[in-house]
Amino acid sequence: MNTQFIQNSASQRPHHLARLRKHLLTSVVPALLLTAAMANPATAQQAADPYSSANILQLLQQVTPDDLPKGLKKSGLKAAADEIAGILAKSKDLRFDQQWPLGRALLSKLTGYRESSLGNQQYPFGHITQDEALAITAIANKLRNLLPALQAYQEPGRLGDPASWITPEFKENFGLAATNTQYAYAYNKNGFNGITGKGVKVGVLDSGILSTHREFPNGRLHLVDVKGVYGTDQPKYVEGKDDTLANPLEFIKAGTAFDISGEFNPRINAPHGTEMTGTIGAARDGEGMHGVAYDADLYVANTGGTDDNRHFGSNDLDYNYFKAAYEGLGDAGVRVVNNSWGQDSRIGLEATTGDATYPEASISNLTYAYRGFAKGSALPDINGKTGSKTWLDAAAESALKYHYIQVFSADNQDGALNPDLGASKPFFNPELEGLWVAATGYDETGAQVYNPCGVAKWWCIMGPSGMTSTMPGGMYTDNSNGTSASSPNISGDVALVMQRFPYLTSEQALSVLFTTAQNKVVAPEQTGGNGEKTQGLLTQVIDGTSGVPTDIGGWGLPDMKKAMDGPGQFFGHFAPALPGGTSDTWSNDISDAAIIARQADDKQVVAKLHKILSDGHWEISGMADILALGRWPVANYGGALTPDDEKDLQALVDSKGALSDDDKALLNKLIATWDNAVATRGLDPLTGKTYVGSLEKLGDGQLILEGKNTYTGSTWVRGGTLSVNGSLTSDVTVDGSGIGVVDPQTGIATTTGGILGGNGFVGGLMVHAGGMVAPGNSVGVLTANGDASFDPGSWFAVEVNGNGGADKLAVGGKTTLLGGIVTVSPENGKVPLTPAETLALLNKSYTILTSAGGVSGAFDSVLPAYLFIGGALAYDPNDVMLTLSRNGVAFADVGETKNQKSVGNALEALGLGNTLYDTVATATYAANLPADFDSLSGEIHASLQGVLAEDSRFVRDAASNRIRAAFGDGTGAKASAPVLAYGPDGADKAGTLAAADTKTTAIWAEGYGSWSQRDGTSNASGLSRNVGGFVTGLDGIIADGLFHSDWRFGLLAGYGNTSIHTDRGHGSADSYQVGVYGGTKLDAMTLSLGASLAHHAIDTSRRAHLLTIDEGDDAAYTAKSVQVFGEASYRIDTPYAALEPFAGAAYVHLKTDGFAETGGLTALSSTGDTTDLTTTTLGLRASHGFAISDATLLTAHGMAGWRHAFGDTTPTANLAFAGGSAFSIDGLPIAQDTALVEAGFDVNIGKATSLGISYNGQFSSNAHDNAVKADLTVRF
Repeated sequence: MNTQFIQNSASQRPHHLARLRKHLLTSVVPALLLTAAMANPATAQQAADPYSSANILQLLQQVTPDDLPKGLKKSGLKAAADEIAGILAKSKDLRFDQQWPLGRALLSKLTGYRESSLGNQQYPFGHITQDEALAITAIANKLRNLLPALQAYQEPGRLGDPASWITPEFKENFGLAATNTQYAYAYNKNGFNGITGKGVKVGVLDSGILSTHREFPNGRLHLVDVKGVYGTDQPKYVEGKDDTLANPLEFIKAGTAFDISGEFNPRINAPHGTEMTGTIGAARDGEGMHGVAYDADLYVANTGGTDDNRHFGSNDLDYNYFKAAYEGLGDAGVRVVNNSWGQDSRIGLEATTGDATYPEASISNLTYAYRGFAKGSALPDINGKTGSKTWLDAAAESALKYHYIQVFSADNQDGALNPDLGASKPFFNPELEGLWVAATGYDETGAQVYNPCGVAKWWCIMGPSGMTSTMPGGMYTDNSNGTSASSPNISGDVALVMQRFPYLTSEQALSVLFTTAQNKVVAPEQTGGNGEKTQGLLTQVIDGTSGVPTDIGGWGLPDMKKAMDGPGQFFGHFAPALPGGTSDTWSNDISDAAIIARQADDKQVVAKLHKILSDGHWEISGMADILALGRWPVANYGGALTPDDEKDLQALVDSKGALSDDDKALLNKLIATWDNAVATRGLDPLTGKTYVGSLEKLGDGQLILEGKNTYTGSTWVRGGTLSVNGSLTSDVTVDGSGIGVVDPQTGIATTTGGILGGNGFVGGLMVHAGGMVAPGNSVGVLTANGDASFDPGSWFAVEVNGNGGADKLAVGGKTTLLGGIVTVSPENGKVPLTPAETLALLNKSYTILTSAGGVSGAFDSVLPAYLFIGGALAYDPNDVMLTLSRNGVAFADVGETKNQKSVGNALEALGLGNTLYDTVATATYAANLPADFDSLSGEIHASLQGVLAEDSRFVRDAASNRIRAAFGDGTGAKASAPVLAYGPDGADKAGTLAAADTKTTAIWAEGYGSWSQRDGTSNASGLSRNVGGFVTGLDGIIADGLFHSDWRFGLLAGYGNTSIHTDRGHGSADSYQVGVYGGTKLDAMTLSLGASLAHHAIDTSRRAHLLTIDEGDDAAYTAKSVQVFGEASYRIDTPYAALEPFAGAAYVHLKTDGFAETGGLTALSSTGDTTDLTTTTLGLRASHGFAISDATLLTAHGMAGWRHAFGDTTPTANLAFAGGSAFSIDGLPIAQDTALVEAGFDVNIGKATSLGISYNGQFSSNAHDNAVKADLTVRF
């Protein structure tokens, strides 16, 4: 196969060569030359007229190589340029289908031929050879590659405006308008922005493709390599001869490896593959033409040579090769494969699948022709072997393996009744239906053309034939015809449907295409016989209304407008699985007319097969006439009988068509196959009925039906939601694989089964365990015209609104309630309701179910999705009523902490009519009220009180440290004296320094900065705190010798800024302090005491949210604090360090003033709060001095201690909402037990100044605090 020369599709003979010649003369080359003249800036500068002969000649010279084939003459370029310039001077219209003189001028001047006749084997393009033709097209390709386009393409098509897509490029394929494809391109419903085939992978098996053609840009084209080993001997064809076997016959031997690219090879391929691929997916770019699915991804595999070479019948083409080709496409992920390549057998009886002259022999002829494809057939292959698998087996196996759609052309025979065997394959293998398409032709005059659908009508459809398409060499043909052209139109349509419905299987997508097609019937003016007289190759058709496929055009002509709206029929059982998060609307009126009609047709087929078997012979009517006539009446080439044909016919006539044993085996197998198919055809799995259309809704997504649906099978909702906004005559069963539950966190009823909703009409209604009925799309009414029943474990979901409305199920028959749960939720999940809506909701009775035939039984319970609203059901003979009222659940009951419960009680005390109350009262389970209550609490105010009380330590620590330093206490004194000068035996080596004069007056200052992180509790949020400030003082000896000691007293003042941040707000305080302090030294003991007063200017800001309320609340207020403190320490001198155990105590009283937050509904107010905190501290200090110089002493010191706090260790704020009573909120607790550490050094600078730096840390189980202090003392 891979040694063959250019050969042409059976569907194109004898058109191909004439069209190829025609468009070599007319299209791309001259158009590109003119593009160059218009786009090249240099050329534009040289001459004002880009169409001048000089400019055109210059461009021709640039792109024409010196080594042209001998039949082409460069000397003709000047004459060609002159003639082209003359043509363009009259018209600038460069559309290739109208400007043929441009091509003739170029060709005639380079070859010397003025006209060109029909091509033949030696000169397939007329009077030029293949090499000469390729050289001319190469000129065009080089020119286009060198020069940019005139301008970027601007898509004129607009979403929602089908007419805007009808451009000159669109019109090159009349079939686009005939099939309403513009509606797909403009489709902007259900979340789509146009349907163009994007994302769908389409396969093409044909004679390769010219991948460099300008119509296949942007990486959408993929070449599929076909690799493997031949399984049978393959005949060699003469290279350079059209479909001609070598003489004597030669073979490529079985076992020979093959590796064939999908790229067009002019030595072995016909242009056919490029032509068909263009019809499917050529780019929409404003030039030439565009494909049906112009955004689809294209995958092309090569047939390896001719597409019409079955000289030896069914066993001629190698199974291994085609298996590798089909599986290569399948492995690439294609969902549809176009098969336009010809399959005609050169064995006449195998190519005769039905003769219009003898319609009674249709099934007999088709089955007789198929014998060579039957596994184990007695028909020999080219080597006399029988029973080999064929290329058609490879096609069928791959379709079943990959579940992609095989689209086959029906063939182009005159006077046929059925498609060829490839397109008719499902007749012999019914399991292929749904994955197979027979494409018959439809021409621009409105006629069915070429082989009609015949027995294949159930998987057959008409595809447009006779349009512009692509050709190798960058060329086009303006008359791509035959059913070869019909197939890619259908393949493109399938791709569009697959993009529109990504959740459908390949079979389901194909069913949408079939059942939405424009039904076509034979025009009444065609008379004779049964009214289906074929006029030549044409049968005029008109619109039909039955929706039932016909023998002429099958399902009819695709209608992309209708296909965008879902199936038009259920041709048996239809089970779409919409994934979660998907919602789609089908608006067609869905029937099942075709599957009902098929039952009678199937019976006739089975009866005919039985008759042939019982008669014991094939129906051979007319075979003797054919033998006498010497030609086949059904043929797409000459039709003359070959010697082998005459021999086969003579044998058949002589035997009177007697069945052989193999024939009987074939018929018996076929009858059994059909019996099995008939037994399950159109099976409704819920009811067991056959030949009906039925729907099974699967998946978690939502399907909305808007049409008047009259299919006679059942409707089974097993997953997700089916919303009926139109009507169903079908009974509906809502089912599930388990029992539904209500999520305790959300209150939403969930079910493993299906949900039926909508405002439409259904037949009967049965709701099984796990199934749910949810009338309306918001609040609405769902009507069941028949009976209804609810099983235990079923669900009835009711929405209510603040206007007193509620969902309702209206049953035309009787209703049987065997249990189930009624759930109640707000309409569309609306939370909160307005006060008026809340009042309207409560204490009202809603009729949620009416039943004309009466209500028996009861639901198990009612479960509102509201936290604080309960429901009760009441029953009368024909109705079920629901009443809603405030239940016994307190707002505080949903709180998980003390603060949350406190907020809940405060909100409930506001009462009905208050917006905050009403918001909470209508909350659903989905609401996160505990978190909302925390945000409402105002906790920041309480936590800030605790922080201010605790941070009072910075003032008292500064005063206490100053007293020790003033008396030269060696452990931690802030370098006001040579602290170890008095050590025993001068162990510190600093005895030469003068002792501090403790009687001096001193000014001192201490700066501090601290940062802490405190973990939250179950009740209060954690916080981070930063504080910075300073304390300064003046002190001196006031009572000299009192109680045998000196007493030093002083005054202090300070400033500090505190900021805290929590998850529930942030606050800051500017603190201004004044105080007194004093102390004395009694031998080794030091006493200190003091008191301070502080004024705090506080600012807070917090974010409060309650369901849909989200507000910011701010406050500015003041507070005052007072503290008293004292400490006693005792120094112990050692040779290595001075040790000082100490004990201290402090009392702090904080009083906040009243305030009112500014904000919204959630703003709080307070009348003020107090916090009383007492702390005791025990610890040990140590220090050691180092002489830096004779005048400088550095003292290192440290401390470890323990502090215990008691009193109001959990600060509290008393707050209130506007119009409400006060409630108490706890802040973050102060640690009761804290470990203290300190390390630092002091250094005296001269005799009157000292400087100290230290680190202080405080650590508890849930908090840590780090501080740095710097001290400066000046004595005078």
